[in-house]
Formats: sequence, C-alpha cells, structure tokens
Amino acid sequence: MRLLEEALELAQAAGLRQLQALAVVEYVYGRPVGVVAQEVGGVAVTLAALASAFYLNLDDCADQELLRAMANTGEILTKQAGKLHNIKGVEA
Repeated sequence: MRLLEEALELAQAAGLRQLQALAVVEYVYGRPVGVVAQEVGGVAVTLAALASAFYLNLDDCADQELLRAMANTGEILTKQAGKLHNIKGVEA
C-alpha cells in the first residue's frame, strides 16, 4: 500500500491526471500477475529513468527523504496508522 501511495503521489507530482492513473490500474489488473523480482527490477529501472527525465539524482532524493523521515518517525507512524482506516476495502 505504501509503495502504491508513493508511486501515485510521484505520478501526480509529475503531471499524471487521475483518469490516466485509473486507466493504468484497469490495464494492470486486467493482465496476468507478474513475478515479484522482475516487477521490483521494473520499478527500479523506471524510477531511475523518471529521476533522470526530471534532472534529479536518485540517490540524493532518497537520502533527503530518509533524513526527513528519520527526523519525524513518530509523526509518520501515527499518520500511516490512521490512513488504513480511511481507505475503502483495506482492513488494518
């Protein structure tokens, strides 16, 4: 759930519209289930390409986010625990 949320936030920030994202969900769930290791590789390669397209250093972005998260761990955990109760179809 967290990876999907972050991926959607990134897609939104990069300019993807909600209807485009919903179309991708329909497309993906209409296909056979993939292999986790291959899909992890696909996420990594695609994320690197996206960072490059926006002239960002992937390692720098990750380091900055890790530092931010570490400084706010308690607040982030509380926020994440509350999110599961607000998403339809998700059981905590």
